[in-house]
Amino acid sequence: TDETYEWILYDDGGLHEPLAVLDPENVVIVSSISKTARATGWRIGWVVASASRTQRIRAVHDQLVACVATPLQIGVARLLEMDKARFTDIWEEYRLKRNVLGRALEAAGFDLGPEPKGAYYWFVGYK
Repeated sequence: TDETYEWILYDDGGLHEPLAVLDPENVVIVSSISKTARATGWRIGWVVASASRTQRIRAVHDQLVACVATPLQIGVARLLEMDKARFTDIWEEYRLKRNVLGRALEAAGFDLGPEPKGAYYWFVGYK
């Protein structure tokens, strides 16, 4: 599952529950710091998987990914150790942008459908 957006929840009380809780042996979680901390250029991510899947994932990873600069890896590790409240301002900014986009889409004649509760996506209709 792509969990890149797991911490971007727009409304109070929101809770993200990863698919891996339903089937931890077979679900592979892929995530990154890109969206959570607005570090899109850093291209640092991680995979969480059961031990039975790790060897095959590493074999593919070794052929596809170049090394990330050590200072960026250290920076991300420290960022992930911080209190999640550190990200509150970022998430509030995302929520405000979602609201502005919604008003603009509605004014342009789009059918908004359900309002997104997280991530970057809003599936709209237009007639």
